[in-house]
Amino acid sequence: MDDPFRRWYSSPLRSEDIVAGGSMVALSLIFLIFYGLVMFLLWKSSKEIIGFRYLLSSAFAECQVMIH
Repeated sequence: MDDPFRRWYSSPLRSEDIVAGGSMVALSLIFLIFYGLVMFLLWKSSKEIIGFRYLLSSAFAECQVMIH
């Protein structure tokens, strides 16, 4: 009996797979840069507005999720 999962798993990557993976990596890098900029601005303003500390920790957690 031929298992379809084994057939899919052992098949070579197609160009569509490489483009999809590359676009996901590129978008992640772009958004990590934007999040870094936002985190920097929140860090600079966190001494004045206490609520920005929560937003800063939330942005840091989201960056960790994007990396993983």
